[in-house]
Amino acid sequence: MVKIENTHLNRITHNQTNNAQQVDKHNRLTEHLREDTSEVKDEAHLSRQARLLSKIRTKLDETPEIRADKVELLKKQIEAGVYEIPIEPLAQKFLDRFIKSTS
Repeated sequence: MVKIENTHLNRITHNQTNNAQQVDKHNRLTEHLREDTSEVKDEAHLSRQARLLSKIRTKLDETPEIRADKVELLKKQIEAGVYEIPIEPLAQKFLDRFIKSTS
């Protein structure tokens, strides 16, 4: 009687079983990680300096742009001695600011 051993087939089956176990372990691990990350909420904290920079940027955006042509005209008028101070609009601005600061 001749005995036939399937040692070659046993190795293949053993390797397939190991591979399947590794894949199953990997799938369980990635599923667990997915569950853990679903509970995490994204958060962002701004430093005091970042908040200050944001306020400065807002103020700059609210500041009207300088009109170089108007500045140059006023500069020439002042140098030539012909610039006249607009007294009534200036007085009105002073009054408006005073009323605003006291209310």
